[in-house]
This record gives sequence, C-alpha cells and structure tokens, in this order.
Amino acid sequence: MKDKNPSQIPGVEDDALRLWAFAEMYCSNRSWSLASVLSDLESTVRTTIRKRGIEPEFDELVKAGFSSQFLGLIVAAAHLLSTVADDMSDWIGDRREGERFDKTLTEAADALQQRFKGKEEDAEVSILTRLGYASPYQTVKSLRMYAMGMKGLRSVAPIFGVRDLDEFSNYLLTAIVKAITARFHDREVSSLLGAFRDADAYDETAHRMWRHRNFERLDAYLKSWVRFLVVWNRKSLELQRNIPEQK
Repeated sequence: MKDKNPSQIPGVEDDALRLWAFAEMYCSNRSWSLASVLSDLESTVRTTIRKRGIEPEFDELVKAGFSSQFLGLIVAAAHLLSTVADDMSDWIGDRREGERFDKTLTEAADALQQRFKGKEEDAEVSILTRLGYASPYQTVKSLRMYAMGMKGLRSVAPIFGVRDLDEFSNYLLTAIVKAITARFHDREVSSLLGAFRDADAYDETAHRMWRHRNFERLDAYLKSWVRFLVVWNRKSLELQRNIPEQK
C-alpha cells in the first residue's frame, strides 16, 4: 500500500501551518519579512557552497522540487547541528568517561553533605562564607545539578533513536530530500553535508553506506519531523512565487 503524502496525514498539515503562521507573525512584529530572512539565509549558504564548488548540487535539488530558500534553511540547520555536535562531544566526552565523572561528582556531594550535615550555623561554615567561598550546601546542590545535567544531555539522543547530533543532521537532510523529491540524491546530499563539516572523506559512497545502515531505524523515530518540513517547503515555494524577481 502506497504511503500517504506526509503533509496530508491528519493533524500534521494544520500544526505545520500554525507554526509557519507563528514564524510570519514573529518576523512581522519585529518589522522583518520572513521572505527576506529566508532569502538572506539562502545567500549565506550559497556563498559557502559556491566556494566549495558544489552550488550545482544545491541547484539540482531545487530543480527536483525544493524551495531554494527552504533548502538553504535545512542546510544551515544541518550545519548548526554538526557544529553543536562537535562542541557537545568536547564538552560531554566519552559516555563511559562521563558516567565515571558523574559518579565522582555525586560521591563528592554525598561526602560534603555528610560532613556538614546539621551544621547550617556552624562556625566553620560561617568562616567559609565570609571568606567568599560558596556555602557547603550550595556546593552540594551545584555538584548534584551539574551531574544531573550532564547525564540528561547524554540521555537525550537515545530517546530520539540517534547516537549523536551529526547522525540527526544526516537524517534530517536525507529524509526531507527523499520526501520532497521521491529520491535519495546521495551525491547531492553528501556534498552538502560534507561541505559544512570540512569532511572531504564524506562522499557519496560513505553517505550511501550510512543511509543503508541507519535510515530506516531513524525514520521510525523521526519521520514526524519530516511531515512538518514538507508543508514548510510548500509554503516557502508559495512565498518565493509572490516575490518579484530582482533584476
């Protein structure tokens, strides 16, 4: 049985249109034009991919059914996710190492709490705070909050079926291209992903291997995102058609 058009699944189109209307209202309230914002973003993306010599790949996807402005938004989002992924990897580190660090923080908080238990008005506590140190109780709270926060960050990705944000950016661009053009366009997608990662090794073959191993697994968790994006691409096309061409 043929799948329904993702944008026509009950509830999806209405929700996507409401979010699009909110974006238009947000821009209008700040004396911006949503069309101008998207156009500026597309120009920025094109400048980067033109330097890498892959603007034809971008234009190929536009010919296949994308709004050029919407594709610019998606490519920029994939780039942002990859950048955040690198930062988070440096910050959070290896999962096992992170878990050991969480344990160390929790044990330190337990020891500090036990050491000063029932001594809120203790002279030692008073001296420490007067010297400018955080109170033991605030330190305990901060240690526990930090450990919980780091654990939470490491737990977010598995909830959505992804191992990291790079994987999510791979899926995002791959899935929306497939939904809009009915093809995977591995060459074009891999070029756009690789351009923003400075990863020459990420070519069409590498992307096709990644897709065969991961796409169906991720799609089971994340296809609802794509349903929204199909509608937004359509709205962006409508928006572009109403803009006079610049001479």
